[in-house]
Amino acid sequence: HFLVYVDDLLLTGNNKKFLYDFQTTLSMKFSLKTLDTLSHFLGIEFFPTKVGLFITQHHYVLDLLSLYRMQDSKPISTPMSTSSSLISP
Repeated sequence: HFLVYVDDLLLTGNNKKFLYDFQTTLSMKFSLKTLDTLSHFLGIEFFPTKVGLFITQHHYVLDLLSLYRMQDSKPISTPMSTSSSLISP
């Protein structure tokens, strides 16, 4: 898999040889900079686990709640009103 955003490229997968070969081929045409272990990308957090990557936007959501002063809002299982009826009388 790979994700491109403006001039950032994120390569990931479980075939290390393919990733290495793909990166080598790209580096022949483009100037590349390889960064350290992935932790954040476009508001998404990545945590390596034994079976792969755990992906979350927890920090991004907390930032949004803080921005709109909603960090003390009560959680609800649905964004719709639970007291309104959708059926007309």
